[in-house]
This record gives sequence, C-alpha cells and structure tokens, in this order.
Amino acid sequence: MVERDSTQRLWKFPIKGGEQNLIIKDVDSIGYYCWLENNLIAISLISDPNKLEFADIKTQKIIFIQDSIGRSLHFVINNKKGKLFFSKTNFIYSTDLDVLKIETQKKFIGEDFCFLNDQTIIMGDGGMLYKNQFENKKSGWIKIADLSKYGIINITRIAISPDGKKMAIVAHQKISE
Repeated sequence: MVERDSTQRLWKFPIKGGEQNLIIKDVDSIGYYCWLENNLIAISLISDPNKLEFADIKTQKIIFIQDSIGRSLHFVINNKKGKLFFSKTNFIYSTDLDVLKIETQKKFIGEDFCFLNDQTIIMGDGGMLYKNQFENKKSGWIKIADLSKYGIINITRIAISPDGKKMAIVAHQKISE
C-alpha cells in the first residue's frame, strides 16, 4: 500500500473485515513482492539500484539477495523444488530457496514475464508475446502473438490464471488520430 506519507509497505487485510496488520515493519519502498513460503516473501525494493530481498515475516529478518533487478518476480515449483525467478540486465535468473544461490539464466529481451506452467515462460516485448522453455538452455523465444494490430505498443505486466486458460496484460496502446 502507498501510505499518505508515500511510504510503500505490505499490509494484510482480512477478507471478512477487521483490523489490518503490517506484514514487514521496518521495510519501506516495496515495489513488487512474491510469496515464497508461509512466512517468506521476496520483495523488490524501489531504490537506486532496485534490490531483491527475502523477508521472514515471523522474525522480521531481511536477507539481501541481488541488486539491479527488474520488476517481475515469480515463484515456481519445478521438479518438486521451489524457485524464485527474476530478471536482471537481459537475463532471467532463478534462486534456489534452500541455499539462496542464484542458479540458472536465460537470455531475455523484454522487461516482464510470467510462467504458463512450471517450464514455459511467457514474455512481452513491445506489442509482442513470446514463449520459451526455461530448462532448455538452447531453446529460443518463439513469437506467439502480435498485439500491435490492436494498437498495443508496450506490454508492461503479464499474468496467467491458475488454470493456465486465461492471460491478462497491462499495456500502452497507440492512440489513433
């Protein structure tokens, strides 16, 4: 939530009403986040440069992971192992949660991505959508849709429904004259 004084923190609001709770007390400027486990959150801090940190909501302990990251954060369970995926300087990386080691990378041409399933990445670049198989290091990006014919010029966010049947995008659209 962006608070009145422009502080950006994570709050928990009960669905049925009631008192809200601050999730991470001493962290400001949270731009994006992703739940990893019941008490563990990956947070992207808006700073110069942006930072990726893990926050334990029970202990309030913060662990620095990486700097200069992009805004896409995704937790994927692949081969029974949970990994956090994020972008940095034209690559997508994964972080093994057990050892907090940055592991794999895939060349990346856009800014935003999400997962269709535990292997397939969907990426937006301009008005185009692409897919790629993450574990296949030699596979390239395959164009799956050209949204520029609908006036889409810059895809800025992508989300896939849990059942994998629907996609939502946020994008800039060219204004017709």
